[in-house]
Amino acid sequence: MDQPKRILVVDDDPNMLLLIDFNLASKGYAVTTATDGATAVELARTGSFDLLILDLMLPGMSGFQVTETLRALPRCAATPVLLVTARSRMEDFEKAARVGVTDYITKPFDPIALVEQVDGILGTSTGSPS
Repeated sequence: MDQPKRILVVDDDPNMLLLIDFNLASKGYAVTTATDGATAVELARTGSFDLLILDLMLPGMSGFQVTETLRALPRCAATPVLLVTARSRMEDFEKAARVGVTDYITKPFDPIALVEQVDGILGTSTGSPS
């Protein structure tokens, strides 16, 4: 049996963490959570993740700063990053692209749409077989 894809989810809102964790875990993903940018960087440095899901507005370091820090590390340089945020200004989208964010989803979002977006980024399918 294949190992489940490992996802690091970082958000300072415990309810958002629970929502994302529940929906991804119920589809077979192995989820690790963190509530701040510094913890996210440390987990990503020492762990092995297939995807990072980051809130933009985190205590200590923004999602942009976390992404920039991780992109500078060889083991994390190619790890996809999905930014989840309530902000939807054009300059946020542009900065996300500049720092190496793979994809972007705005809050509020449909949890099913988030899982589908994760499936697309990881090239997996957690739905029924075709």
